[in-house]
Amino acid sequence: MPAPCPPVPATLTAALAVAVLSLTLCGCQPTASRTDAPPTANITIEAMGPKGAVTWPFVFEWKSAAGAGAVYRVTVCDLAERPLVEQETRLMKLEAPPGMQALLASTHRFLWRVAIVDGDGHPTVQTPLVEFAVK
Repeated sequence: MPAPCPPVPATLTAALAVAVLSLTLCGCQPTASRTDAPPTANITIEAMGPKGAVTWPFVFEWKSAAGAGAVYRVTVCDLAERPLVEQETRLMKLEAPPGMQALLASTHRFLWRVAIVDGDGHPTVQTPLVEFAVK
């Protein structure tokens, strides 16, 4: 009979709880299921907006031959390209979640990109980073 698994340290449990709470506060939703993600060979994706100056509320939008049903990951970064927030959707647009407004108010200029992710959660094709500014 195999030995029982050791208990999870309290510090790890607390860290996971903080991570889940942070994602909830920023308006992030659970990752969409990727089990039926379409193949992405020869598929392109183009970021449509936001670009340039925007006011709240705004929508991240893109065009892709993969269409609705693929799993898209939107990543918002600071100007040093450090990810601030990521969210996944099966739609070809993502309304900026209300929880993101407080984060985006801390600075005015950001970068974003959208990627199609495979069944393992890895980006297979993505847009270049696009700059936008929140007024």
